[in-house]
Amino acid sequence: MMKKTKFLLSVLFVLFSFVGASFYAAPQVYAVRMDDSHTYKALARMEGDWHNSNGAVVLSIHDGYINGCQVLGGYNFAGGLSQVTGKFLITEAPGIRYLVINWNLLQYIKFYGKRYIGTNDIFPTIFQTLKPLS
Repeated sequence: MMKKTKFLLSVLFVLFSFVGASFYAAPQVYAVRMDDSHTYKALARMEGDWHNSNGAVVLSIHDGYINGCQVLGGYNFAGGLSQVTGKFLITEAPGIRYLVINWNLLQYIKFYGKRYIGTNDIFPTIFQTLKPLS
């Protein structure tokens, strides 16, 4: 009788171990590619040369390029017209990579036709690392 009980408990333990594992598996997360029209609309809203408080250009967005790097697509955009976060797939000299951009177009000002990025932004450090194709 004792052997049957131990065997039954062992079978139940193994059964619950495998069944429980399937219930607690982590969900898969995938990047959602945005339609190209949404990607280019986002780029159009940010188009132009962006300057830091010293007047130096730190970000240049023109004709589907960010600082001379071609934008291949956009992923995981979230937000509205002026406050958005998203990933851009860009081509650089070393290869292809994602560039995450968070922007709040309402906080930026235009002064004599130039767009300025506030001094607390991280744009200058991020975009100085881009390596355009030559």
